[in-house]
Amino acid sequence: MVANPQHQEAGRNPPLVPCPIAHRVRSWLIWVALLAGLAQGPSARAELQFDVFLGLDDRVREGHWFPVAFEILNDGPPFTGTVLIGAEDAVAQQQRQFAIELPTGTRKRVVLPVFPASGRYSRWDARLLDPDGKLIAERTGLQPKDVASHIPLIGALPRTFGGLPALPDVPNRGVEFLPAVARLQSEYLPSNPIALEGLTAWYLNSEKAADLKPDQADALLSWMHNGGHLILAIEQPTDVTALPWLKSVLPFLPESLTNVANNGRIEAWVTQGPSVVQLPSALQRETTIDNNNPQFRGNRRRVVSPNRAAFTDPFTQIEPQEDFRKADITVVAGKVTDGVVNLALGDSPLIITAPRGRGTLTVLAFSPEREPFRSWKNRSWFWARTIGIPPELLVENAPVRWGGSSIDGLFGAMLDSRQVRKLPIGALLLLLLVYLAVIGPVDQWVLKRMGKQMWTWVTFPFYVVVFSGLIYFIGYRLRAGDLELNELQVVDQLPRGQGSILRGHTWFSIYSPGNNRYRLASEQPFATFRAELQQSGQGRNDSSRLNLRQPAKGFDAEVFVPVWVSQLYSSDWLDLGPTLLTAELRSPESDPTLVVENPSELRFTQVAAAFNGRLYNLGALPPQGRVEYPLGANEGRSLDELVGGLPAIHQTVQQRRFAFGGERSGQIPKNLDGVISASLVERLRGSPFDVADNFSTHASFGVNHLLQRGDVVLFGWAPDQAVAAPVHRFTPARTQRDTVVRFSIPGRPPS
Repeated sequence: MVANPQHQEAGRNPPLVPCPIAHRVRSWLIWVALLAGLAQGPSARAELQFDVFLGLDDRVREGHWFPVAFEILNDGPPFTGTVLIGAEDAVAQQQRQFAIELPTGTRKRVVLPVFPASGRYSRWDARLLDPDGKLIAERTGLQPKDVASHIPLIGALPRTFGGLPALPDVPNRGVEFLPAVARLQSEYLPSNPIALEGLTAWYLNSEKAADLKPDQADALLSWMHNGGHLILAIEQPTDVTALPWLKSVLPFLPESLTNVANNGRIEAWVTQGPSVVQLPSALQRETTIDNNNPQFRGNRRRVVSPNRAAFTDPFTQIEPQEDFRKADITVVAGKVTDGVVNLALGDSPLIITAPRGRGTLTVLAFSPEREPFRSWKNRSWFWARTIGIPPELLVENAPVRWGGSSIDGLFGAMLDSRQVRKLPIGALLLLLLVYLAVIGPVDQWVLKRMGKQMWTWVTFPFYVVVFSGLIYFIGYRLRAGDLELNELQVVDQLPRGQGSILRGHTWFSIYSPGNNRYRLASEQPFATFRAELQQSGQGRNDSSRLNLRQPAKGFDAEVFVPVWVSQLYSSDWLDLGPTLLTAELRSPESDPTLVVENPSELRFTQVAAAFNGRLYNLGALPPQGRVEYPLGANEGRSLDELVGGLPAIHQTVQQRRFAFGGERSGQIPKNLDGVISASLVERLRGSPFDVADNFSTHASFGVNHLLQRGDVVLFGWAPDQAVAAPVHRFTPARTQRDTVVRFSIPGRPPS
């Protein structure tokens, strides 16, 4: 810079005159920085945070839906992004996506239900794209902790971090086979109840219940009515009375706080008392086997499970803690309105349990997060007893197992197109022998008779073309057909207040005559879509291709189906709906009679009832119809015999994906017995029919726990009818849509 001499003479401070060289350098640097920012594009936005949280406290239960929480902070310019998530190295083949608006200076959280269709040990990638499809941020190689399908996973929303439920330590067991507790955070809880179905039980402190938003509270109650076990600990009576949604489902009206002497009763209940609920056990059961029945023949390779004589019940071995036995407990006094008092201290109920739909609500009328319970050294065993964890899961070196093959394969064997016929192995071998004979001795003999042995270079390609055309013609005749959609809806009717919740599992089998893409969409409030779950241990061998877009409500999916292939998909949904069946059990103690009515427009061609280990066929039930049926102890069929046929069915299902075999191999009849068997696969565990690679099911589908607590479970078969609206957005030449409705009622009064 130089000074102006005119200003110096006037005695004033001269203004600075910019140096031409410095000015050019500064301008050049500004332009370079600007161009560099433009070249970086969206990635040069001011700070952008993209966090992804998999599962329930980083845990994923095999074969179950789990939540994925996204937290995005945008401090830069506003834009509408697209979030993609999929299995590692397969995001392009199977991806889930949603759009999200990101104004400047906003932090948004989105929770998405995801299903691990590619089996366990999956790794996940998540990406955030701008409107032009350019990558802004990503999180790769996310790997949650796997939990076997039959191992309990407990969610907890405690008042304090130290109040998290604890479970007993079991040495020499893999972490996948240990019951686990997942600490939940209210801000990341999903409002979609389907995303919670990987939880076996949920501990909720009454102080934290007020933190739940209305849609989260509704999701929690829907999860409970669909088979979840909600354990509520009451800190103060006002915590409950101030929340109408919680007060309306409690079997207990809290009134005041009082101190009650323990006198060792809590430890006595833990060591000798029954569990609040009974989770599926691997213990062997007494089952009658008819060796002359052909459905029980075949592979009986059984998993060796411990029985009660093989190990000592660990609950009976805990050592008492004297200071806890003598301590007083602060108890919430009140009135029991319904349910069962599992444990009481004098006249004060301590643990109250009541069925709620297909699930269970347990009320702890004390705070397990306060003294003296908090410092009790045996509190982990108390939690195990309250949750209902089977003793064999808490024993060192006990046998373990993964879940087995998914029941998706069973439904696929029912629904796969019958247009497809397989080439028998014998026919294939015969065709191969004929081909070898023609290109070998036959060709040599013919050319030798003609004296044209040099023509073999002409005849050999001719034979290849002829036999290639013959093979294509045979394949075309065996597998070519029309575009076909087969659908089976299994709908659970769950009571909720004065209405009903319909929880649906819908399986679709699409048979494609060409390599085509097909669109499916739903506008139900809670609806998801997934590919077929592969057999355990297959890893990322899933060949299905799926693009799933999940807006605020429902889904929009596009699937690719290869030529001449039946591809299976599944949709899980939940919605309010009309009452489809009503039932009443009269004289349950002496001469039980079941009265069933059909207030809907569905035409049930067959209705069956499962109760006390037997299956009763009630016959047909037309719209507005009514039927009365006695449930005699010697009537009906044995459920164990029905489910005992699953190992043989399992062998048939395993042939489903084989290209060769019998003409109808890999197919099983589509009927009510098949759906009932699929609903009761947990009944096989520990039975003489249990095999290492048998079927497994997810928690929201099995109903065996309802029979264990004494309920009556109804199954209604409605062929050529559907409850949910169709989701296919294409026109198949052949369509078949069937429905099975399931409904349960208490079979015996609380004791």
